[in-house]
Amino acid sequence: MVLSKSNNLHVVKTLYLCGFAHLKEYQRLTCTNLLTRGKLNTYLADIDREAQERFETLTEQMKQYVV
Repeated sequence: MVLSKSNNLHVVKTLYLCGFAHLKEYQRLTCTNLLTRGKLNTYLADIDREAQERFETLTEQMKQYVV
C-alpha cells in the first residue's frame, strides 16, 4: 500500500473539517464558546494534529499486515 503526501494531507484535512462540522451540528454551545473566547482555531488545530498522528499510526500498522 502506497499513500502519497497529497493523499495523506487530504485525509487529515477532511478529518479536520469533519471535526468542525461535528462541533457546529452537535456541540453548538461548545463551538460558540470556543469561537467567542478566540480558542476555536487552537482547538481545531489540536484535533488536526491528533488526526495526523492517528493516521500515521494506522498507516504504520497497516504496512505490517500488507508486507
